[in-house]
Amino acid sequence: MSGAAERARLAAGILGLALGLAAWSAAAESGAPGMKPGLAAAPLPGLKPDRSADGARAPGLLARVDFAPQEMELTQTGQETLAKLAERLKREPESGVAIVAYAGAGATAKSARRISLGRALAVRSFLIERGIARGRMTVRAFEASAGGGPAERVDILWPPR
Repeated sequence: MSGAAERARLAAGILGLALGLAAWSAAAESGAPGMKPGLAAAPLPGLKPDRSADGARAPGLLARVDFAPQEMELTQTGQETLAKLAERLKREPESGVAIVAYAGAGATAKSARRISLGRALAVRSFLIERGIARGRMTVRAFEASAGGGPAERVDILWPPR
């Protein structure tokens, strides 16, 4: 990918993140923390936390995608996990999810946030390519110290927080 194309892709991702954060903020102010307006607040039967790999997962965790330190590209295993999640989300078209990314092993705070944002946008792009509407997803990026669990990961949560 050329430098100009990469910059354009990054700019589009940042714009999408800003719009997602604005929607997230507006929903929080409307009394529905973490929910976008118009999304069903009742539990959706098809969206249950995935506990297949780790029984001690956080409540509402639908899927977890692990990354190698300093990497932002999805692994084959990550792509398979997200493909299954996309199919689940297609069966529940009213549901929204939060894509929460973490990074930090050996990175400065600034580079950890950049890496975690790149990971979150990679996950979001993958799901969009599989037919999940952009408006159903919110994106958050943190350093590894901001959450419990492996430092190099993206969690997909429902309901969005």
